[in-house]
Amino acid sequence: MQYLMDYEGKQFQNVSKDGLKIGKDSKSRELKDSFKELTKWWKGTLKTEDVDEVKISNRLDNTPCVVVTSKFGWSANMERLMQAQTLTDASKQAYMRGKRILEINPRHPIVKELRERVVKDPEDEGVKQTAQLIYQTALMESGFILSDPKDFASRIYSSVKSSLNI
Repeated sequence: MQYLMDYEGKQFQNVSKDGLKIGKDSKSRELKDSFKELTKWWKGTLKTEDVDEVKISNRLDNTPCVVVTSKFGWSANMERLMQAQTLTDASKQAYMRGKRILEINPRHPIVKELRERVVKDPEDEGVKQTAQLIYQTALMESGFILSDPKDFASRIYSSVKSSLNI
């Protein structure tokens, strides 16, 4: 699909990459403005990850967020294929992989609550841990391999402890 760009005047779009356009959303400018503080904060929170940008999504319905790749970077499936090669060079893979983009769903209750908590206290460690957990979950759901599965498991256990009041 990388070489076939259109068919009978219709443009193909890769839904796992940045730049997906679905119809016209008249409220997108308002949403971007109202979530600007959250996207900036979230990008700062994920600075140790390979996140190039955090932005409002127009592709999500039921999930709080998704991780996509830049337009010319490898997809999640291509990354897995390249990591499975026997003689891979990790330094070249990092270069070819490109940056990831976290797209958030402004209509999802989790994202709305996260925004409210960031407005109240952007330095709250619990909110930062939650944001990291949401990102790692979106990473897995989008088909990427976690770089540190133990860190993810630790965050899950902390979340379970918190919900059980332990």
